[in-house]
Amino acid sequence: MTLRTKLTAATRNAKRPTLGGQGAKCIIPFKHDFLTFMKDVRRDEHILTSMHMINFMKVYHKAWLDTYVVGKVDPYKSLLRLCQSFAARHRFSQRVPCYTKLPELDMVLIRNDFAAAFWNKYNDHNLRDIINADETAVYYDMPPGKIWAEVGKSSKVDVTQKHSDRLTAMLSCRADGTLHFVLEPLPPNCTSVCQPLDVGVMGPFKKLLRTLWLEVTPVVTAGEKRLAMIKRSIKAWDRISADAIKKSFVKAIPRPEIVLV
Repeated sequence: MTLRTKLTAATRNAKRPTLGGQGAKCIIPFKHDFLTFMKDVRRDEHILTSMHMINFMKVYHKAWLDTYVVGKVDPYKSLLRLCQSFAARHRFSQRVPCYTKLPELDMVLIRNDFAAAFWNKYNDHNLRDIINADETAVYYDMPPGKIWAEVGKSSKVDVTQKHSDRLTAMLSCRADGTLHFVLEPLPPNCTSVCQPLDVGVMGPFKKLLRTLWLEVTPVVTAGEKRLAMIKRSIKAWDRISADAIKKSFVKAIPRPEIVLV
């Protein structure tokens, strides 16, 4: 097919400058099976690392692997770079693993059963009478998870500098969206899907805390730091919208008509 034919037959957006398909081609001949393996591992919530990817090659494509490492100065590093570039190309990124006692599907099923039982018991209550409460840590310094360190130098830190001051904040919100108890316990190990504050409020709250931390004038004494943390927490909490709270309740405890039991 000539270039002219390709251009006239193309159905891509006219704003795109090319027909696509440029760039380096994948050198892995079994790339589709490789990608399916990676997705299957993560779909079942198992750990996937470059070592697991290399083991897949060793078990199912040993002949290709032996050919690939021939002539490599450092076969191990070459394989690692190959796995990393393949993962990045297919929208996998390196993440800190979040360990869970139950698979995501099981937690959703438990959430649905809990929601059905909850609304069967409290359906006649006004939304203003339904309150969710949770506690979370609030730090004065709000340090990130990673630091800058010179190349070739140690990344160790004084453990006392990780969090200089810490408070525990108890947050509560009503199902009708207002901020501020018969106690109804949540199913064990499922707060990430059954706890309204965890589902849709705590993340934005922590993000607001980090944003407000940039505006704080540094203080020295423990009393000043505690007061700063309290004021920052109140200010961040006031910025949480009623709509966000309502949506978190709907997602965490859906009403029976949309719950499959």
